[in-house]
Amino acid sequence: MSLRLSLTQIEQNQADKVIQSRDHEEAFFYCDPPYIGTNQ
Repeated sequence: MSLRLSLTQIEQNQADKVIQSRDHEEAFFYCDPPYIGTNQ
């Protein structure tokens, strides 16, 4: 499992800002949506 995630990067920021700063041809993004009614 650690080899599969060795190039994984987790960020906490607005999705559009992360995508703009990290976008390239081989990039894959999973943007977890905000949870309604929570303060995250």
